[in-house]
Amino acid sequence: MAEAMLETDSISYNGGIVACGKCGHWQRALALFSEMSEVQLDPSAICYSSVINACEPGEQWQQALSFLGETRWRKLDVNVHAYGIVACMCEQSGQRKQALSSLRALSEIVTE
Repeated sequence: MAEAMLETDSISYNGGIVACGKCGHWQRALALFSEMSEVQLDPSAICYSSVINACEPGEQWQQALSFLGETRWRKLDVNVHAYGIVACMCEQSGQRKQALSSLRALSEIVTE
């Protein structure tokens, strides 16, 4: 019997990132996200939104802020919810400057 080859794509990775995030396994979600570049897949805006969501249970505001910056650099439109999560995580961690910065970035996008 021939062995079936499964093709992975950004949708498959995104499913794994979402599942890990919902279960609180943020470290695994981040590992899956970084694995995408190893297999030469460019993460979509949806993947970025998912990995930002996955950062929340682990209170990984710095990582989430970094991902948000990458989306702006790559000119990807992540959903508004991702900006809100980053702002809330920064605020809860006492990082008001970063929280305001992410909200300003959101307002720039909304007004464009």
